Amino acid sequence: MPICFLVMWLPWSWKSTVSKMIAEKYSAVLLRTDVIRKELFSIPNYSQQEREVVFDELYKRVRNNLLEWNNVVVDWVFAKQLERENIKNISDSMNSDFRNILVTAEESVLESRIGQRTWDASDADYKIYLFLKDQFEPINWEYLTIDNSWTLDELKAKLV
Repeated sequence: MPICFLVMWLPWSWKSTVSKMIAEKYSAVLLRTDVIRKELFSIPNYSQQEREVVFDELYKRVRNNLLEWNNVVVDWVFAKQLERENIKNISDSMNSDFRNILVTAEESVLESRIGQRTWDASDADYKIYLFLKDQFEPINWEYLTIDNSWTLDELKAKLV
């Protein structure tokens, strides 16, 4: 049975780093909305229409990979419960094992990380971070929390 990992939280929590480690450990396909957006739109404008196209593509890729019995790691903020439920519903409809993971970090750590990473597909800055933090809805089901307030080396050691 394939596994669908939903990895969520705010920008700069290193959820993409955690997602990549999970993908490597479970030989999973890593699906990041930031990467999909840039594949589809060379200059993203983050409009609602663009967002719908990105998520339609994300849902299609999740379905197709689970259908092929590939493990999948889905990496995004998932601030709204409905967004999480959409992935869970796809996972359930494909009879895969669903795992929900919240990657957190202390506020001061997140603030210090913002703007440090220039090589990543994410365009999130501090303004976007604050907006998403304000929008984040409570999680209405069980989930694993990974507190990622450490250095990268400490994170790797703890995840192993």
